[in-house]
Amino acid sequence: SSLCFSPLLSAAEVADPAVDEPAAAADSPAVVSASAQATGGDTGLTSDILFQYLLAEVAAGRGKFALSVSQYGELAKRTQDPRIARRATEVALYAQNNEAALETARLWYQLEADSIQARHTYWLLLVTQGQQDELMPSVKQAMKTLPEQERVELIQQLPRFFLGVSDKRLVQQQITELTTDYLSLPESRLVRAQAAVA
Repeated sequence: SSLCFSPLLSAAEVADPAVDEPAAAADSPAVVSASAQATGGDTGLTSDILFQYLLAEVAAGRGKFALSVSQYGELAKRTQDPRIARRATEVALYAQNNEAALETARLWYQLEADSIQARHTYWLLLVTQGQQDELMPSVKQAMKTLPEQERVELIQQLPRFFLGVSDKRLVQQQITELTTDYLSLPESRLVRAQAAVA
């Protein structure tokens, strides 16, 4: 079943991680299957990595989220595997540990920059924690490098990223800044108008 991670993520309706709940037991088929999938099967899978992965999953299944978040965070850094980084982010969000979630989401996006899910989760967490200095350059860079159709879709979604920001003037300034180079697109003018009357 899906986990509802945080009011921001569900309200924004942008990121939809659709994760399974943490498995409840070490011998659960879900755990065995997930461990093989998340560590890429046999490739690079050591007994130490498998143990740490299972420890993180079992800890989550038993409600020991501090241990699970810690183990997953270490494992994501250690393996540099985007699938592990994603799972680490999911568990941290479920545990309502947004600081840890941002750290692993940042790594997830670095490792899998083409993933819309990674990008949106990372940006939403930046908004949640007021990390505007990190958010704006990341969004600008993505807008420069995305294909035109994806850029248009991103522009249309900009207002959703700022739903949790109470300072509407700041939101208007940021949307104006982000769309300055794309005023030839009608979508840019539309989101500017939406921000102006929010």
